Amino acid sequence: MRFFYEVGRYFIFLRSLFINRESFYTYYKLVLEELKVANISNDKSSITKLNIQTVNDQTASNFTNFSLLPDVDKDIPQSNTNFPNRFALIIGNEDYSSFQTSVSKEVNVDFAKNDAKIFKVYCEKTLGIPTDNITLLYNATYGNMMQSIDKMKKLLKVSEGKMELFFFYAGHGLPDEASKEAYLIPVDISGSNIKNGIKLQDIYNSFSENESAGITMFIDACFSGGARNKEYVANRGVKVVPRSDFLNGNIVSFTASSGNQTSSSYSDKKHGLFTYFLLKAIQETKGDLTYKKLWDYLKSKVPFESLKVNNKEQEPQINIGDKAKLNWENRKFIN
Repeated sequence: MRFFYEVGRYFIFLRSLFINRESFYTYYKLVLEELKVANISNDKSSITKLNIQTVNDQTASNFTNFSLLPDVDKDIPQSNTNFPNRFALIIGNEDYSSFQTSVSKEVNVDFAKNDAKIFKVYCEKTLGIPTDNITLLYNATYGNMMQSIDKMKKLLKVSEGKMELFFFYAGHGLPDEASKEAYLIPVDISGSNIKNGIKLQDIYNSFSENESAGITMFIDACFSGGARNKEYVANRGVKVVPRSDFLNGNIVSFTASSGNQTSSSYSDKKHGLFTYFLLKAIQETKGDLTYKKLWDYLKSKVPFESLKVNNKEQEPQINIGDKAKLNWENRKFIN
């Protein structure tokens, strides 16, 4: 109901700005079209604010700058290529408070669901991954995540080295304070019991056990004890610098931040900062870019915008498997 109240409030405001009925109904039609494209629902991650840059007379041309959507959520490039051996596992863990009564709403991961949702669209439209080859999980429990990871591991095993896998995760990450190993945190796992989470190194190992055409991982999480401007474990005193993992296999892993930094959100864009620029790079190039160019783009844009927008240091990190070191720079999203 809150969503419909907000949309109604915008309509009333807009009606007061327009001189005649024709202008109002032209704008009304545009709003309905954008709502349909955005698949707007009542969840926070889907609702975006109106962006009205110029409204001055009675013609429809005045509404060309109107949008309910962040720029990377629309005009997604459509590729003519199709890769039947490409698969994707996409996870957006946003709502921790609904699964854990001891967790406050303040430690939910803003926009993680939208990160996952829009990355899936890029996989389908731009990266040429068949819809049937994509697994999308929202607010995934430990069981959900492990079952999906295990399925990908088995598919890699029987693919005889032909399968290519993209793994995307937006959500909480935490380090073990003693071992400094990084963990992904399912929504039903408490931050105070992170060993019940999923060790990132175990995921790397699972995916690299068998030959593949390539494994690409995007991790929009930090492993220092904070996430998107918040502390996941209450009263955590000192952030931990996670241990760097050694990667076997044909893996390239991009992570959102380094050392004891946190991974921030980009509130105006309704995404994680790292995810926003990942999508922006693919959008601007229509997917025709090498991993080296993507890496150069991320390490340039993310630190600058993090300081500018959030007044925080955030430097993305790349980790390259031993079998990918010789050719990762020339690897491309669209071959």
